Formats: sequence, C-alpha cells, structure tokens
Amino acid sequence: MVKIMNTSEEDRNSRDEWYLCRLTLTLPSLSDLQWAMFPFPYLASVGPDAGPGTLVYRLSAQRGDGSQATAQFLLVEGGDDCFEVDRTSGEVRTTGRPLSPSKEYVLWVQLLDPQGRRGPQASVSILAGYRPPQFTNGSDAV
Repeated sequence: MVKIMNTSEEDRNSRDEWYLCRLTLTLPSLSDLQWAMFPFPYLASVGPDAGPGTLVYRLSAQRGDGSQATAQFLLVEGGDDCFEVDRTSGEVRTTGRPLSPSKEYVLWVQLLDPQGRRGPQASVSILAGYRPPQFTNGSDAV
C-alpha cells in the first residue's frame, strides 16, 4: 500500500487528508536474450578496398533456453561511419567510406527484444586487412 498526502495549502490549513490506494508496478527485467555467435570473440576482417554493402559479419540472437529469438540490433557507437548494422538481420556491412588499411574498427552493438528491453552489448572488432587465424584452444593433442 502507498499513502499519498494531499499537500495543497487549503487542505493543509484545515486538516491532514490521507488517501490509500493500491499501486501495482511492473518493472521490466533485463532481457533474457543472449548473444549467440560463432566464433567467439567477435572478430572479423574485410579488405581495405571493399565496396559499399560488403557483408562483414552476421549477428544472431537466441533466448536463454537456446531457442532462436526475434530481436533488433542497434549500432550504439564505433566504426567511424564505415560500417552499418541492419536492425532486423544483424548483418554488419560496409558503408562505402574508405577504410584505413591495418586499422581495427570496434563497433558496439546493442540487442533489443520485441518489447524494447535492452539486452547485452557486444563489441565487434573488424580489421581492415587480413586477420591471422584465431584458435580457441590453448593447445591441441595430435
């Protein structure tokens, strides 16, 4: 229960009036969406001479239980206007602005669920050039 006091001058001089009312709050929890991409970390590379619209990376989302999720992808910051993220498909593409060879661009992308709740952010690193192979295991047995 919440008590609400009437604070108008007239009522304050005459008597204190209290009103009881029932207040129901619905607090949005954090989205249950999680990033689901392979390979982790989010590393990509693109040729420095790539034309506009070149597909660089594809982001996807899944729910905590592993099922595919409908989500929107929002470019929060980064990329020096050289990259764009399609809100519905999660595709990261070049915009056509010139890329600096050997420069690493970092894009921060936010995940939004259909109710507009914000999920986690991810940083996608895109190298304008050729990235050496990435290995996720520290060692391999032969």
